[in-house]
Amino acid sequence: MLSFEQLSALDLRAWLGSQHEAAAHLELSQSQISRNGQQSLILLNGLGCALHSPVKHLHCDELGLLTKLRQVHQWMRFRDGRGLRLQSSCWLRHLVLEPMPDGWVGNQASLDRHNDCEALALLENHVIDAALVTGPERPASDHPCLDSVVLSRQPLYLLVDGQHPLANERGLAASEISAGSELAHSSFVHRRCRQVMEGLDQRLLGPGQRSRLCALRSEPRGPVRRYGSAMTCLIRPDLRPLDFSISHPALDVLVVHRDWSEHGAIRSLVQLLRQRLQGMQRCIAGLELAC
Repeated sequence: MLSFEQLSALDLRAWLGSQHEAAAHLELSQSQISRNGQQSLILLNGLGCALHSPVKHLHCDELGLLTKLRQVHQWMRFRDGRGLRLQSSCWLRHLVLEPMPDGWVGNQASLDRHNDCEALALLENHVIDAALVTGPERPASDHPCLDSVVLSRQPLYLLVDGQHPLANERGLAASEISAGSELAHSSFVHRRCRQVMEGLDQRLLGPGQRSRLCALRSEPRGPVRRYGSAMTCLIRPDLRPLDFSISHPALDVLVVHRDWSEHGAIRSLVQLLRQRLQGMQRCIAGLELAC
């Protein structure tokens, strides 16, 4: 069976998105990670393991042997109170997870390897231990193994570049926004978020141009709009909210595996995150903490 080190290397690659990031996380050379990976793959092939969609590098087997081994490794992380793995949305990663809470490690990979879209699958498979996600990304309330804790809610805005002709206009009508911009998304935006934003666009502004997905490392060009919050503006001060009301709040949600939802480490994390969000209320209008 796989050793602790071998499975850690494999799972960190699945979580962090690359062999390079896994090596940096474990403070090993890439050649060591590569050797571990090759030895592990020989064992995995013997077990009939296959790659798990939608996570690019996650292996699973039909007998559930890897699941049981991951459960043991997760138990060891919670028992020792260190090395707990926390995935985060890109803005909360910078705004509330610096410094990283004691006992936890975060995904510090570049955004093109940040893997926001696979957080729930990684949680379900015990690869990570908690995930900070947006409202549309949270699992259904009747999910068989995941629990959600809503941490905060805040107003949602339509954002444009500060140089956009509509940026300083007041009392904008839906027709003006629709005619003067089109909806665009960065490529790392979760598909559920895109679906919600596109639905809001249709409801608020009426049928318009088809939304488009922009390459991660290139900014949307032309007169485009996107959805975001005051937190987005803190990370991207070049963006400005349009003077247009949207009655749909942005939510920040912590998702954990139900097996560990009452563990002291999770409770302490929730308390700390709420404290840090409370400290941000002075600079984010409309930010409300959820009970």
